[in-house]
Amino acid sequence: MTSVLWAVIWWILITSPLLLTAAAFLDAARRPGWAWGLAQRNRVMWLTLMVAGGVTLIGGPIIAIVYLLVARPDVAAAERGQLR
Repeated sequence: MTSVLWAVIWWILITSPLLLTAAAFLDAARRPGWAWGLAQRNRVMWLTLMVAGGVTLIGGPIIAIVYLLVARPDVAAAERGQLR
C-alpha cells in the first residue's frame, strides 16, 4: 500500500507544475489580441516564456504564477471593458 501512496504523491508532485503552466498558457492563448493591446501587455512574450519555462518543473510554474498575478488581471479587465 505504501508504494501506491508514494506513486500517487510522486505523480501529483510531477504533474501539478505542468498543469499550472498549461492552464496559464491556455488562459493567455485564449484572450483576444485587442485585450492584450488595451492592457499594454505582450502576449507573444508571455506565451514564449511559459513554453520555455515549461521545459523545467521549476521555471514554468514560476512564470505561470507571475503571469496570473501580474498580466492576467490587466488583460482580463481590458477584455471586460474596464480600462485604467
